[in-house]
Amino acid sequence: MTKRKGRRRSIFQFYNGRGEYENRIEEFKNGFDADRFRCLRLRANALRLLLHRFAYNPVNLFRLHSPSSLRSAQIETLPTRVFKFGTGIRQTARCICIHPASG
Repeated sequence: MTKRKGRRRSIFQFYNGRGEYENRIEEFKNGFDADRFRCLRLRANALRLLLHRFAYNPVNLFRLHSPSSLRSAQIETLPTRVFKFGTGIRQTARCICIHPASG
């Protein structure tokens, strides 16, 4: 009887771990548009996927070291909550002025 319970537990742990990996893959695809290949050539698409993978790691590291309210946030919600901010850009003959939002 205990042998059967141990087997059930290991099967559950396998599927639980597999489900977590699938969640990370889905998050990567949705957060970085990593499932869209716009080029017809394999090398161009492989490079695009590699760049997306390199972009995922620092964002995920940022999420893990952020306050507890953002640790459980999806990757695609982080740019809208943290990284994006409103600015005004004014171009004159001599320079380009960037005016960040006061809020």
